[in-house]
This record gives sequence, structure tokens and C-alpha cells, in this order.
Amino acid sequence: MRWMDDGIIKTQGVDLAVFFCFEELTLWPWMVSAWNAQGDQVQAIVLANQWFATDLNSNYAQALSSRAMARIWGWGWVRSVNKNL
Repeated sequence: MRWMDDGIIKTQGVDLAVFFCFEELTLWPWMVSAWNAQGDQVQAIVLANQWFATDLNSNYAQALSSRAMARIWGWGWVRSVNKNL
């Protein structure tokens, strides 16, 4: 991950803020994306991998954190988890 990148991509005319794994738990990526976001149409797309959060408590904490941050910035929230089965 690039620390100074805003993590925002545009697809089909919609701005998407993309966060990966541990970024769900840290404030910096959310602040950078919110600062650089243009318009109110940003959706938060959060991807998590099981290798980082192997137990349910960590996975649950990541989900709560990212959902709260998406609500703070007024973004939609979609989360996908790769369980590495």
C-alpha cells in the first residue's frame, strides 16, 4: 500500500474509496481518502483477508471499525472477506 495515495478510483462514473486489510483499523488511510475525495458520491469498498485476521474477534473488529469510519464520512459501505479456504 502507498501511504500518501488517496485510494480513490473511478469506475463507471462513481468514485470508490478502496481500503485493504489492516487499513480498516487505521485512521490515516481514511483521512487521506476523505481529504482527497471529490464529490459526495464516494462509496467505501473494504477488502479484508483472512491471513491478517484469522480469528473472528479480529475480523469483527475490522468490520466495526470500517463501518464506523464509512458512517463518519457519509459513504456507503460494502465489505468483502477472502476466507482463504
